[in-house]
Amino acid sequence: MKALTPESQNGLVNQINPAWATPVLVAAAYAAFAYSSGGYSTELIAAVTVGIWWLVVLALITRVVPRRPIPPLAIATGVCLAAFAGLTALSMIWANDSGRAFTEVVRVAGYLGLFVLTVVVSARTGARPWLAGIAIGIVVIVVGADLSRFDPSLFGGADRSIFVSLPASNGRLSYPVGYWNGLGAILAIGILLLAWFGSFARSRLWRAAATAALPALGVAMYLTSSRGGLAAMAIGICVFLVFSRDWARILGTLVIGALTSAVVIGLTTQWEDLRHALTTHDAYVQGRWLALATVLCVLAAGAARYAADGWLGRVRLPRKVARRGLAAVVALGLIVLAFSHPVDRLREFSNSNDIASASSATGSGHIGSFSGTGRSQFWGQAIDAFDSDPVIGIGAGNYELWWNQHHTIDVITIDAHSLYLQTLAELGILGILLLLGFLGTALYAGWRAVVRRPDVGDGGEVMGAALAVFLAGLTSAAFDWTWQLPAAFVPVIVVAALMSGPVSQPVAVVAEAGATRLMPRWRARGGQYGLGVATLLCAWVAIWVAGDQLVASIQLDSSRTALANGDFDSAAQSARNASAIQPWSSEAQLQLALAEKGNGDLAAATAAVREAVNRASHDWRPWLVAAEVAAAAGNRQAAVVGLAAANRLSPRPLPVKLAPQR
Repeated sequence: MKALTPESQNGLVNQINPAWATPVLVAAAYAAFAYSSGGYSTELIAAVTVGIWWLVVLALITRVVPRRPIPPLAIATGVCLAAFAGLTALSMIWANDSGRAFTEVVRVAGYLGLFVLTVVVSARTGARPWLAGIAIGIVVIVVGADLSRFDPSLFGGADRSIFVSLPASNGRLSYPVGYWNGLGAILAIGILLLAWFGSFARSRLWRAAATAALPALGVAMYLTSSRGGLAAMAIGICVFLVFSRDWARILGTLVIGALTSAVVIGLTTQWEDLRHALTTHDAYVQGRWLALATVLCVLAAGAARYAADGWLGRVRLPRKVARRGLAAVVALGLIVLAFSHPVDRLREFSNSNDIASASSATGSGHIGSFSGTGRSQFWGQAIDAFDSDPVIGIGAGNYELWWNQHHTIDVITIDAHSLYLQTLAELGILGILLLLGFLGTALYAGWRAVVRRPDVGDGGEVMGAALAVFLAGLTSAAFDWTWQLPAAFVPVIVVAALMSGPVSQPVAVVAEAGATRLMPRWRARGGQYGLGVATLLCAWVAIWVAGDQLVASIQLDSSRTALANGDFDSAAQSARNASAIQPWSSEAQLQLALAEKGNGDLAAATAAVREAVNRASHDWRPWLVAAEVAAAAGNRQAAVVGLAAANRLSPRPLPVKLAPQR
């Protein structure tokens, strides 16, 4: 009996599934999500969450997937994420704004649904098609990102609209996800996956094609000026090299990608108008030249990898020598860090006076900066919020309200720019333990799949790629709000499911009466039926929760549209509908107050805004509207109190003043 993984049984899998179905579907879904502003919209997250859980229900009920037992590690990983979702929901009880907490419940429910769906479906497809789908999706994303800079008139000048609202982002490539560091996190994962496929794809042509795309990603990474993206990429590459059996292929692919990327980046550094996304004649000319250079470098990278394929396949670098070389590089990096005056660098990271200049720098100017661009202050307030209630925190989604009250610099932020510190602040010790339980169990599963089975088919290499992507994603989440930007965090959820799910488990080929079938090397000890029932219950709860959010969001959008068009009656009715659907939400009552104020019913507006204040007393917006309603009703004292509270809770002074008393 020979031990194999599902990856090594790809021929048997393909007898059941079309070879292209999974990669194409995954790529299309992921790219579409990313092009919808990274999936940041609350309404979109709710809709996708409903869709994912319906797919889970259909897969379980119709049994279209193999009835393979779910490994214990996958169960433990999923339980930790489900418990994290449960704690997030419970935090609505003590959160100042329960509506924000409920939004986070929907987000976690979506991630949980994606995890379950990947575990179930990958049992049939294997891991490689999912990684291929994500890689192809990222290439589609990068094509749009690069084109938006090659021709500033494309896609409505999306980045320039961000520059207007956020001057600190000037010149940094954000399209299509809407955040430069979010795009950088996606690019880091894309570079890792393309480097892996460029080394281990199953045909020479596909290895060359994967390598060819690297220059396009390299220039996009430079234009994002994302230090977090570069750090994530570096850590992922180190993981590749530590766990890979074939260093020559990986290093050869990376060198080809790096050299061709350097050519394009070198040209980009010379063109100021293009780097700053200007709409001048020179910017258009530079964009066309850069597009031509990128295409030529893409072709050169693919041709070089194709020509070197035979040689790279024959070269063998002893693992002991390779690992010693990697250790020497890491040691050299630490020595350089030690001689770079780390204490001064820490001061620079924490210096709030450098935030504006560091944020507005582009390219190497920002990449070479040690400024934390406010992260030190964001993280400090997250720790202070944790100190205020270490056990259960301040409530999911409520970090923004804490920052508005206790901000130490004149910067507006919604997130703490660190998944781990924000979780500590919002959900306390219980929350961080559950989050680390989810991430840690998946990490252990990936490590075990790579280390214990390095010589089983190509399963070790596949799990090594998943592990590299996973650690790169966790690195990005430590420095940015990628958790809140699904397009940047979805790959982390997918590879967590792949590493802990059935696809990571070895199977045995058993011959029975002339037939060949696959059996797991371990046997489930009961409870699989109960697990299915529990999953279906979770699915119905998640569908209800996300559906509630979706319908309420649609009603609020309808109210805002009607209010903008001067239809105050319709605006008020839609706001009442939203409030009936989510009676805990301050947003619906605030919208109702605005509609009633526009309609001239100041008594109804006063009652609505009072409810909004009661449901989110630490939010400055209800207090400001309360001041406006009171002023319109002639209650100057109440208007003064409301405006004072709004200014106290706002991170910046509000440009609103009461008219002088006559």
